[in-house]
Amino acid sequence: MERLTQTEGLHGWGLLDIGLKHLALEPGEDQLCQFRRYAELLQEWNSKINLTAISDLEGIIVKHFLDSLLFWQEIKPGNHRRLCDVGSGAGFPGIPLKIMFPSLDVVLLEATGKKVKFMEMVIDDLSLKGITAVNARAEDYGRLASIRESFDIAISRAVATLAVIGEICLPLIRVGGIMVGLKGPDAKQEEAVASPVLEMLGGKSIKMNQASLPFLNYTRYCYVVEKSGITPDAYPRRPGIPEKRPLRV
Repeated sequence: MERLTQTEGLHGWGLLDIGLKHLALEPGEDQLCQFRRYAELLQEWNSKINLTAISDLEGIIVKHFLDSLLFWQEIKPGNHRRLCDVGSGAGFPGIPLKIMFPSLDVVLLEATGKKVKFMEMVIDDLSLKGITAVNARAEDYGRLASIRESFDIAISRAVATLAVIGEICLPLIRVGGIMVGLKGPDAKQEEAVASPVLEMLGGKSIKMNQASLPFLNYTRYCYVVEKSGITPDAYPRRPGIPEKRPLRV
């Protein structure tokens, strides 16, 4: 994919139109309206509660919407694929993925109650179906018998190491499913440590792709891990422990 840089005179919603075309995505008018409304709600609620540090329209479009969709081809969106967005925050990347691919069955997993309430409001306002916001820690959610190893995809844009993302995401994924970790350039130095940890947790191998975020001179990295074996019952550990004491093998 060629690098797409800022175009002189292009601003506001023109960034979304051009950016989506650059990502080989062609939304309908209803989907574009949903993106616009989502941005309005995010700005409105962000003035009352702290949802995101990125609150200007151009930032929301590029750093939230386009960033959420940058590696859409890795999730191979199709009918009835179950996706869990772990640490969804204000709904990224889960809500943009749901808007763009309505057939996805999405769970937005978030530990902060006020962010969950915001996402519930967005889901209702945008009349999205087949998507639910859940107020829970991933470490607890992944231990529920009805949930464990039930998703086709677990995706995380959270600020955590690959080993931590693996411990909280892989227990959620069925054998044959995938974990998708969206990271910045610092993640490359995590690969050697994370690889044996991910294998211990049932992951097969790490595939890394990289792409430039449209309009910004910034490279994003996408780590895809196929689930090839059942995650041991001991994982994930208690809430907070994966981040405080990351696994090493």
